[in-house]
Amino acid sequence: MIQALARAMPDVTIRPLQADDIFVPRVGDLVLKLLVDDLSDSGMEGHLEWKTSTVRESGPTVRLSVMDRALSPRFFRQFADALIRETSQFPIRIRE
Repeated sequence: MIQALARAMPDVTIRPLQADDIFVPRVGDLVLKLLVDDLSDSGMEGHLEWKTSTVRESGPTVRLSVMDRALSPRFFRQFADALIRETSQFPIRIRE
């Protein structure tokens, strides 16, 4: 996910946080969370949530599934890219 964000937002500083980190966004910060709603050998489904110093929002649910093989790391990159592409309401400009 971090690599997909770096490709889409090359001018933004990305700092990964652990699930138990407490981070209160300041003006100009964007806290982004990947929520995986379903994960199996044949597919995954999830969405992004983000918050700024004033707003908390969620993006659409994206599903990636395969029929003839198990998921591999290649599919995770496709999933991350699709999540960013389908989440058009980011408060930061995304590189197409």
